[in-house]
Amino acid sequence: MAIDTELDPTTSRRRTRRRTLALGAVGAAALGLAVAAGTGLAPPDGGGAAGLGVRFLVSVAVILVAAHGLGRLAHRFGQPPVVGEIAAGLLLAPGVLGAVAPGLWAWLFPDSLLQALGLTAQLGLVCFMFLLGWETDVAGLRNDRGPLLGIGLGGFAVPFALGAALAVPLYPLQDAEASSPLAFTLFLALALSITAVPVLARVLSDTGVGGTRPGRLAMMAAVVVDVVSWGVLAVVLALAGSGDPREAVFTIAAAVAFVAGMVVVVRPLLAAAIAAAERAAGGEALLLPIALVVTIASAAATEAIGVHAVFGAFVAGAVMPRRPALGGRVAGPVRAFSGAVLLPLYFASVGMSVVFSGFGGGWTLWLVLLAVLAAAAVGKLVGVTAGARLAGLPRREALTTGVLMNCRGLTELIIADIGLRTGIIDTAMFTVLVLVALVTTAATGPLLRLTGATGRGTG
Repeated sequence: MAIDTELDPTTSRRRTRRRTLALGAVGAAALGLAVAAGTGLAPPDGGGAAGLGVRFLVSVAVILVAAHGLGRLAHRFGQPPVVGEIAAGLLLAPGVLGAVAPGLWAWLFPDSLLQALGLTAQLGLVCFMFLLGWETDVAGLRNDRGPLLGIGLGGFAVPFALGAALAVPLYPLQDAEASSPLAFTLFLALALSITAVPVLARVLSDTGVGGTRPGRLAMMAAVVVDVVSWGVLAVVLALAGSGDPREAVFTIAAAVAFVAGMVVVVRPLLAAAIAAAERAAGGEALLLPIALVVTIASAAATEAIGVHAVFGAFVAGAVMPRRPALGGRVAGPVRAFSGAVLLPLYFASVGMSVVFSGFGGGWTLWLVLLAVLAAAAVGKLVGVTAGARLAGLPRREALTTGVLMNCRGLTELIIADIGLRTGIIDTAMFTVLVLVALVTTAATGPLLRLTGATGRGTG
């Protein structure tokens, strides 16, 4: 019996075309149903609760088809699928689909459904942050402490300083509800300093750079920068959520106490519970519920103390025992469902929040975009490259490391979304940060080829 790995190129191309046609057919059917419903086959009020449920399911189907279809298209052009998934959200946004077909957009995405989609997307974000915490191997950072210190410090400090300096002239242009000058400055500086660990891992795998020294150092440095970034973000959210500095101090102290409790109390209890479940007959079926309950409870706890739910989910993943059974019974199912359903909904909700206006209209938005993009890209590239050179890496390897660390992707989207939801930034700055994330992520593969690090694309 023939297997996929033995298919000749012609057969493989035919199969790819058939899959693409099938995906297009499903998309056409979903859109056709949406158009039919939106043009009068459904009652104007949506048919009550049942009609609202139908619209919710149709909306989810449309988002998933658009996200996965454009994600596959982006992959074929050598880009991470997240680029296409965000593009799907941009196309479904009120500024695009809403302008072309306002009746259809209003039927697909009324305010009540947008709220439901947003809450569902937040659950996907919590699951993703759990996986990111669980896959963060802090113990593996010990071997290359010298180079990591230079790369991590340069990759965080230089763009952070540039972002803080840029925030001074940009703050008066803000129309954010809860933003203070200090919170906005720290937030923008942080947003320009992060690196997207999940997207970077995909780029390293697809380009074959993961086994090289620059690839390994970039990945480990990105982990360090992300851990520091979530800590800084907790401080920023504490400052933004309270007008009284004493309340901010209380929130930070509560976050520190939460982390300590998770490490000292919850981690041993988790290890004991998981070991008992593995020993019991059929107990492995309990591993996924245990992990999800702890993750959701941790997310709720940090949300309650004034720090975003993603922080609690990340910590829950970080303290989860690294046992082989968890990889198959927990990480695998969570990654599969969140990757196929929940995260595309999150990406789409992010893209649908983008508004190409603001900062007074005209060219101001695009000038701000160029300034922020330059500060983010140049700051990260110069900081990482200089740090790598000081750590002893040759010029080309140092430059390759800088290019890799410039990949922002999903992590910047998460931080931008948190900033928008908490009122630290307005929709115009949110749009700028989303576009910066897309541009820096899309540029990683082509820039790697220019450095000679790989002869293959990222697809």
